[in-house]
This record gives sequence, structure tokens and C-alpha cells, in this order.
Amino acid sequence: MRLSGQVRAITHYEFQGQVTSLKDYSPDKILQAKYADMQARYVVYIDTTLKGWWLSGSTGKQIYTTDFPSTKNYYAQYVCGNALNKSYFGSVFYNLEQKSSASTTYSHIAVGQRIGIDVDVLAGKLAVGDIAQGTEHYGVTGQTTSFAKSDLTLIATYENNPCN
Repeated sequence: MRLSGQVRAITHYEFQGQVTSLKDYSPDKILQAKYADMQARYVVYIDTTLKGWWLSGSTGKQIYTTDFPSTKNYYAQYVCGNALNKSYFGSVFYNLEQKSSASTTYSHIAVGQRIGIDVDVLAGKLAVGDIAQGTEHYGVTGQTTSFAKSDLTLIATYENNPCN
């Protein structure tokens, strides 16, 4: 129940769009099978009150990203969608890098095991209809890294997790 005057924050963002480039070098063509319909859908959770980090696959330690005057890092997480969300590196990313300077404004969302979403809008100003580019990388040891690139649109924002 919402109290009078209480404002709930948007925390979940749903991006969807057409896969524009798919290169799958894996022996089992797992990425190609995952994106057979050439559609990408990613729901991400963003919390600008927490610091972004990534979990090193080699050491198992949390690595926190460094902030600079024009660059801030916040917590972000892949929640659901149709990403393969697997990688041979074993690292997991929970980061949104936001840059605002005289020449550049963007948000780079690095989530899951190799999912990246780039949008030319700061996180606090994301709105339905914003255009983004998505990339998912997948690799098998000894093989060239596979990828799926997509043109995305922010199609919905939510106060609660829509994946439940």
C-alpha cells in the first residue's frame, strides 16, 4: 500500500530489440541457438545508492571500480531475459559506469557474465523509448570469443522485479 506522498523509485529496466550481428565460434553453436529468433531481451536492476563491483573468476574476490570526478560507478545486476549469461572467464559483473563531461554523457551497464548495455543517457534519466546497444560475449577456451550485438530500446521501467 502506498502512503500519500510516498514516491517509489524505478529500479528495474527492460531493454528489448533486434540482434544485428551474431558470430558464434563455439563448437555447439550455443549462442546461435539462444538467439535463434534474433531478438534480445534484458531486464536489469540498478541501484545508484550502492557501489558497483565485479567478482574475479580467478581469485573469487570482489573488485570495486574506481570513481573519478566525471565518472561514477553504481550497482547493477542482470535479472532476467534471454541472455545465455555464460562465459569461460568466470567473472560476474555488477556495475553501471556513468560518465558525464563536457564532451560525453553515457551509461555503460556491465552485468552478468559478459552482458554490456550502452546508452547515451545518465542512469537517473533513463526513460521508456531510450535507444541502447547491447552485446553479449561467450567464449570456449581455445576458441575465438563469440558475440551477439543488438539494437535495443528501453521498453519498460518498474518499481519492482517484473521477473518474479
